[in-house]
Amino acid sequence: MEPRKIALGIDAGTHGIRILSVDAESLTVLQNIQESYVRHVAGGVQELDAADVTAALYSALGRLRLQSGDRIAAAGITHQRGTVLPVDVQGKAVHPALCDSDTRAVLGDEFAAAGFDPVRYYEESGCPVVSFNGFTKVLWCREHMPEIMEKTETFLSLQDYLLGILCGKAVFTEGSLLRNGMLDIRTRGAHEGNLKKLGLPVPETVPLGGEAGRASQETVRAFPFLKDTIFYAVPGDQPAAVIGSGAFADNVPAMNLGTTFVMSILSGQPLASADGLVTTEVLPGCYSPEFGTGAGGQFMDFLMGILSGGNSLVDWKKTNEEAAGVKAGAEGLRIVPLLWQATSSGVEGSILGLMPQHTPAHFVRAAYEGLAFEAALSAEKMRRAAGEAHIPFDMKALRVFGGLTESDIFLQILSCVLGVPVEAAAQKQASAYGAALLSAQEFRKTTGAGDALPAAPVRIFTPDREEEKYYEQAFAVYCDRR
Repeated sequence: MEPRKIALGIDAGTHGIRILSVDAESLTVLQNIQESYVRHVAGGVQELDAADVTAALYSALGRLRLQSGDRIAAAGITHQRGTVLPVDVQGKAVHPALCDSDTRAVLGDEFAAAGFDPVRYYEESGCPVVSFNGFTKVLWCREHMPEIMEKTETFLSLQDYLLGILCGKAVFTEGSLLRNGMLDIRTRGAHEGNLKKLGLPVPETVPLGGEAGRASQETVRAFPFLKDTIFYAVPGDQPAAVIGSGAFADNVPAMNLGTTFVMSILSGQPLASADGLVTTEVLPGCYSPEFGTGAGGQFMDFLMGILSGGNSLVDWKKTNEEAAGVKAGAEGLRIVPLLWQATSSGVEGSILGLMPQHTPAHFVRAAYEGLAFEAALSAEKMRRAAGEAHIPFDMKALRVFGGLTESDIFLQILSCVLGVPVEAAAQKQASAYGAALLSAQEFRKTTGAGDALPAAPVRIFTPDREEEKYYEQAFAVYCDRR
């Protein structure tokens, strides 16, 4: 067989490292490797040991299988955004990373008391003043961990930390700085004023698609196949998935149907919503405003844990199929599927309307309907915010990716609630795939090859008109009672 040029997409995600090995010419996935790590969770604390992340990456790299003559030409590392890791002057972790869902953060009046005007900060950084923003965690560390701050040179994302490990030098990429709250969204360079005010160095920033580095001699000794591999700067997991799902190439709105649902659109300018809750992400040559209410696949895990008694007594696949046989409305069972309210303050998750006839399938159907309503709320939020900023918003279809794309019944419900076709991306692991695609794209520029474009959606769900009418009324009721 002919030797292949390969691009790696590496995703340092919520629960582990995933590597997609992709043929840089055909863009087909050759290998899908995953290694897990464990978050340390206690109440609002969610931490991750940097050594565990590094070990998972090395283990995953060690499982790569190459044919004779294959070349790893390019690689990109995307990451769990909002996670910050304090490191010393040598780039070594001095404390576990504070994960994106860690709720220790400086918010509200405390944010202003720390010397930062929240409105100005939001407009300049594109990041809401909420707990999943890395900057609010940095401020918390400064206020509550002085002994750690004395040892800390700066704060890194998992992406830039791993790039530094592999390349043997400090790396600060555009997408990582953004979700650490340290990027000036207007210039797309490091925010000098905010960094100096925190006493942190102002780094040179590698723009998206730029060369972040090459494997160090130490890395090459451990993994000879990385010799001459170029590591490119890629965005965080959500905007990387906008690339990997094809939404970027096709200029359509996209939604992550993973742990937390997040909707993204494309824009030629940053978008600052009136309530300060829309995040502006960066993509090559444009911006990607995004919003999610906090609902997502984590609720399905929670629900199935309840239904199974924690002993896997419920067959998920069978119950999911049975939910397709339950009529719209789940015979009066209503669920607000919110466990995380970072952008939905004052809204509590709930299960209402319980009746003796309700089965696990009714619970799943009702949860799916609640999740679809939350997705519709995110779409409405983006529509209003885009209108306020005079940014075109025309959702004729929605591109989706992530775990719940495996459920045909949920995607059908989502299509009926939104009233538009829902297109499941060809590659469910769109974040890692997007990292590989952007890296392949930059490598292909050096060879004169064309654009690296993902495959077309593999499954498309269109609204059933009768159910669409029902859900239009049910959505209004849901909003009134939420």
